Amino acid sequence: MIHFTGLSDSIAALGRFDIPAAKAQGTQAAARLLHDAVTADLSHPPGANPALPALRTGALRASIAHASDANGAVVAATSDVAVFQEFGTARMAPHPFLGPVATRHADDTAQAIATALRTGTET
Repeated sequence: MIHFTGLSDSIAALGRFDIPAAKAQGTQAAARLLHDAVTADLSHPPGANPALPALRTGALRASIAHASDANGAVVAATSDVAVFQEFGTARMAPHPFLGPVATRHADDTAQAIATALRTGTET
């Protein structure tokens, strides 16, 4: 954490603040949060929550991956089934599991990024 005790100390501390590293830490924390929330939602047995895809083989849940850098983060599924579950088909209603998690955890992800920026990384 950077502490400010006077103008000259403040200028020197800001010079040591590694903004790209802090942004990367924040987006990484946000991506992990969303990844964990998605996999938790995909861990219920058939019939427990009809709005979400049910855990049958675990393949969809295992396909959830995340990546991040200082400019953003991605949480996605690598399974082909994910597209059909998220958006539905001509014969199946959608069971979205990525979009709702992002919406539900928007404040949490923003807080993770803000915390990383607030606590900072010194070079």
